[in-house]
Amino acid sequence: MFKLDTMPLGTIKEIIKTNLTYLQGTIPAQLDTDIDNLIIAQQYNLQPFTELEDSEVEVEASYSNQQKLLLAYLVEYDLLCKKSLESTTTTDGKSGNRDIKRAQADVTEVEFQTADFSKSGFGLNAKELISKTLQKICQQATLLGYELPICRQLDDGDTVLTPFITKIDKTGY
Repeated sequence: MFKLDTMPLGTIKEIIKTNLTYLQGTIPAQLDTDIDNLIIAQQYNLQPFTELEDSEVEVEASYSNQQKLLLAYLVEYDLLCKKSLESTTTTDGKSGNRDIKRAQADVTEVEFQTADFSKSGFGLNAKELISKTLQKICQQATLLGYELPICRQLDDGDTVLTPFITKIDKTGY
């Protein structure tokens, strides 16, 4: 029998790029930097539970495959939330980006409409895509024995959107 954790797994960034197809191909330099920074932030969020020394936190080889998957899913969630916000807000405070609905060439008449960015291109709307990513986070965290408040449901059914991590107390099991 083999252990899954000994099988090769790509880097955290490769996992993210594989799961979020809009990141495949050439990534703008700023987005690439943002991904690196989000990975590092999540590595430090996990440090109390991985019990890694400060010098090991940013060393990807220090993490098990299961921990790398959790890190990737947390970063994917952050990226999807960020992308969703970019698509639904404007700098002037109006809700929704604007799309050209109708244009007339002779008189230069243009009519704008609110763009519908609710569809992700995967047959899921943005909320469903984020929800599926959240499910992956919660499943992976459970496998590792981490209890994430992001996985708890509020009374009204909304999900807590702060991915702080606490260790599950297994002494009562």
